[in-house]
Amino acid sequence: MSPVAAAAPARPWLFNAPLDLLVGCGAWSLPFLAFTFALQRDPAHAAGLGLAFYALGVFCNNPHYMATLHRAYHTAGNFAQYRFFTVYVTLLLALAVVLLHLAPGLAPWVITAYLTWSPWHYTGQNFGIAQLLIRRAGAPADPAARNLLQGSYVAAFLVWVAALHVARPAGDPHFISLGLPVRLADAVQLGGTVAFLGLASTAFVRLARHVPWRALSGPLLLTATQALWFVLPALATRFGGLELPASYFSAGALAFMHCAQYLWITTYYARRESTESAAALPGATPTASAAPASAIAAATARPTFSFLRYYGLLVVGGIALFIPGPWLASRLFAHDFVESFLIFMALVNLHHFILDGAVWKLRDGRLARLLLGRRAPGDSSAEAALRVATATGSASSASPRHHLGWLFGSTLPARATRLALAVLLLALAALDQWQYAATTRAASDADLARAATFNPSDPRPAFRRARLHTGYLPGDDLRDDVGGQQRARHGLVPVLARAAGRGLVV
Repeated sequence: MSPVAAAAPARPWLFNAPLDLLVGCGAWSLPFLAFTFALQRDPAHAAGLGLAFYALGVFCNNPHYMATLHRAYHTAGNFAQYRFFTVYVTLLLALAVVLLHLAPGLAPWVITAYLTWSPWHYTGQNFGIAQLLIRRAGAPADPAARNLLQGSYVAAFLVWVAALHVARPAGDPHFISLGLPVRLADAVQLGGTVAFLGLASTAFVRLARHVPWRALSGPLLLTATQALWFVLPALATRFGGLELPASYFSAGALAFMHCAQYLWITTYYARRESTESAAALPGATPTASAAPASAIAAATARPTFSFLRYYGLLVVGGIALFIPGPWLASRLFAHDFVESFLIFMALVNLHHFILDGAVWKLRDGRLARLLLGRRAPGDSSAEAALRVATATGSASSASPRHHLGWLFGSTLPARATRLALAVLLLALAALDQWQYAATTRAASDADLARAATFNPSDPRPAFRRARLHTGYLPGDDLRDDVGGQQRARHGLVPVLARAAGRGLVV
């Protein structure tokens, strides 16, 4: 991170202390994880919990992917700044979607990359927010403290990786484990735990020389959250007999909290960006006054930030990322729906990880100014010009909006088209929710027949119908089916079977 001025901003919190600590710093982690874990262990509640998290995915998990796309694609300046990722990486992964549908045998490699990278993505987000709050607390640049804290977060990540890739008697055909020897995995986990505690403690002792401990409450809580998310589950898995699936970071309560945390920070950024764009209009800077009159008029007419409008865009966009692809591939090309969903899930996540790593760096002068409330050395005249171009739309020829300008216009046909597309996506999301519920709960033969009619390439109705007629007891039927439907839905056959009630992929 580039050095920035040491002066603390007027407000160390982004929104307010309770919300920032609860969602941004993970104060709700322990009670929320304990509550959902208790429900998941009870067969009478496991199916309902899985359905609840699957529904929450439409309103929290999926939108958090769209928030990254909004950050990278929304303005011409951002699109041009990250062109390598917004164009070339996106095209590469789009080709990978086609390739994996033609050669599904390659899917386990992509799934393994996704499941291994996912906790690293969580780690990076936690560390980045911790650094953000440390700087907003008024701490001066301290590379040693930063490196120590970063080392502690990496150590926590390695503790979980050792638990994820330890050799197991039964392998999963959809997950390619490194097969670490048990002794090596134990050494990594114990050593990583000691390193985490030592490095984090040393980092905060250094930071406390410059700011009071109370001002470090957010970063301290985030570091405790890192331990709760990574270190404690890994140790409980290895030494406490707790069984956690490889998808632990991709489903259920933990994924929901990560996505809520992401929406918390991106909403703050989007609001600040909108405010700055308005401030960069005529009279704000000399560069702005030199902008074309038509561009200035268009920017002046741009509405102020609206959370409902922003959130609605994220919800609809998140649906578009995950749901139409598998349905079209299975309906039009008779590709196995579960397999197709798995492919889209893995590749959308990998695209998210790559793009996210590019667009959220505090060394970016503009990003530092908006999130920290101060100017960084990187906020040069060139960066200021980019800010004005973003506000006025003078670089619009480089953005997707330029090529789809009519669709984003204010004319009645454009608005009607956008509304129709949104309604279509919401209807498809409702159908997908019904399909998931019908193939997870104790559905009737009539419901399963309708589910098979909606998507003949979905194997879950036949699987569920077979379960209904095996003569299991209700409790056994429910428990087994939750695991079975997760196996079908997410393709991680033996692994997700142990994750009953966690049926949500992010």
